[in-house]
This record gives sequence, structure tokens and C-alpha cells, in this order.
Amino acid sequence: MPTPIWSSIFVRAAQHVAAGLCDARAPLLWTSITERPEVANMRQEIGHLEVDLMEGAKGKGSLVMMEDRCSRLITLNLVMRKTAVEVYTAIDSVLDGQKVNTITIDQGREFVLTEVLGQQWGATTYACHAHRPWEKGSVENTDSLLRQFFPEGTDFTTVELSTVLAVQHLLNNRPRKVLGYRTPQEGHSSHQSGALAT
Repeated sequence: MPTPIWSSIFVRAAQHVAAGLCDARAPLLWTSITERPEVANMRQEIGHLEVDLMEGAKGKGSLVMMEDRCSRLITLNLVMRKTAVEVYTAIDSVLDGQKVNTITIDQGREFVLTEVLGQQWGATTYACHAHRPWEKGSVENTDSLLRQFFPEGTDFTTVELSTVLAVQHLLNNRPRKVLGYRTPQEGHSSHQSGALAT
């Protein structure tokens, strides 16, 4: 039986985590956010994602959040356990086939397989410095918006995926001041159309 593509990366990542090598000085499993390209930093094109995990009640599942830095379009999925394999699968299942140039994450061990996702999509994974969530401020802000629907202590094992997708649709079609009162869906579609025209 062939070894899974993520196996060696998972082992190497686990060794780093166990040794306490992830700290504020430099992310060792991924490229540092300080090296993220300017086109991503300046939100000039779609395809540059920030990813985060909203935890529910202890042991009661989590919500995986992915947000395009340019359009603010969000994509959501549920995981029952906070494991690298489940988070990898949740992201891959909803983003497969979409335009992805960069992925920005924190140094949580649940994200150790995002490097594999980057390899699949031809994208580079960048990690924030430890304990600096503001370095991926877009998705952190979305976390606050989502708490209106999923308060602290939510039991995500009882939340239907259809409910999550309804919230995703609502937020993607809500006008945002930061977008000049366009919706994330409108902004994303506009960038897609512009890319196809060039």
C-alpha cells in the first residue's frame, strides 16, 4: 500500500512540535509571513487565503474558516476533531479546483498538512509568528462576525452543514464597508471576470 503524500511531512512537523521548535522567532514548518509576496499583502488579486479554526465547546468540533484576502469571500466547513488530517480534508474538499496562490495560517499543529495542499495547488503556505493572530487579520475579523451565529461554547457536532453554508452565503452576500459596500461575492466575481479578460 503506497505511503500517503502527507506522511513524511506530518512526521517531520510532529517532531518539530514535540521538540518545541515553533516559537515567535520564525515558523520552521512553513515559509514566514514576512516573505509573503506583496501582491498578497496589498490584496491586489484573488487567490490569497487566510485560514483559521473556530473552536466550539471542548471536544465538540470546530469550524474551519478560509477567507480570500482580496475579495473577503469566505468558505466554511466543519470538522469533528481538531486533527491535522481532518483539517486537511475539510480544506481540500471545499477548495479543490479553486484558484489558490498563497495560504496564510498560524502555527497550530492542526495546520501541519497545509504544505501538502500548497503542493497540490501550486501555492505557498506562509505562517504567522506565534501568538500574533493579527498577522492574519481578515479571517480573525470574520471569526468575530461568525460568533454572532455560533457563540462561544457552540457544540459543532450538532450543527448541520446546511446551516454553516447558509451563514456562509449570508456573509458573502452582505455589503461590506471595506469593499466600498460591494459584497464579497460581487468583488470575487469581478476579479474573476477581470482575470479571464486578460
